[in-house]
Amino acid sequence: MNIQNRNYIILFLAVSALLLASLIPGGPIENRDFSHIHVGVLGGFNIFLTMLNIGTFALIYWVRKQRRWALTAAWFAGLAYFFVYAIDLAQVFPQSPTPMSQALSLIEVLGICAAVPLMFLSWPYTPFASGSSHYRDFGADGEVREVTPMPTKKLHLVLIAFVIALGIGIILFATDSAINPAIKVANLNH
Repeated sequence: MNIQNRNYIILFLAVSALLLASLIPGGPIENRDFSHIHVGVLGGFNIFLTMLNIGTFALIYWVRKQRRWALTAAWFAGLAYFFVYAIDLAQVFPQSPTPMSQALSLIEVLGICAAVPLMFLSWPYTPFASGSSHYRDFGADGEVREVTPMPTKKLHLVLIAFVIALGIGIILFATDSAINPAIKVANLNH
């Protein structure tokens, strides 16, 4: 794998993750009212977005290690970012009586602009492009080598538990903020 391509994939993953992280409901940019959407639907959507965002930060590490599965996952992440922003900009989902702010529109357009090159750069490393379903990795010299499994360590388990707890916290906060935006704003003004 070309080191420059790898670095660009990492860059677009990081940009995508940071742009999405800036859109957590209740934050400075995403403050639309979604109280009319069923809490289960909104919660499920927030689970998807949180997994996408946290997973993208994890993918950066694995893409840096040049794991082919991570490059395939990077393509799917780019597709997911593109889809999420496109359906919101097209006002398909989530719909809100509160209009989209200019800042939100700009972030979402920038998100699409990061997703397209991410998909383009990671495509050659997917099994779809090569016609092969074998997942192998690239060595430092660019040669393909077989994957060796990484042993699980206690630190990895603690890190996984922390990320899961963080994700649950984000999901609960985002869902609550999206359902009760007026209450949050009213309480801040007093």
